[in-house]
Amino acid sequence: MSLGGGGSSHSAAATAVGAGDDAANKYRYRMDYRERGRFIIINNKTFQAQTGMNERSGTDKDAASLYTDFKQLGFDVQLKQNQTANQMLQLMIAGNI
Repeated sequence: MSLGGGGSSHSAAATAVGAGDDAANKYRYRMDYRERGRFIIINNKTFQAQTGMNERSGTDKDAASLYTDFKQLGFDVQLKQNQTANQMLQLMIAGNI
């Protein structure tokens, strides 16, 4: 499935996904819904000192690109910055992602 361009590839993808009898289609995300769903970006640029990890350069640009692309695809995009492992776990438990 092409993510860019014309409507004909969208229609073909929707038809293929709707077929349902092909095992490969079983795990495809349908893109023919008006509301596509939620897309969470966790952008960890800096880390706690005890991890010994350095700051990740370029991650802000990557996160911004993901945000723009998935917003254009119709997703409800949320961007979370510098989450600890516990914070990420809490997001999942709370059902916020």
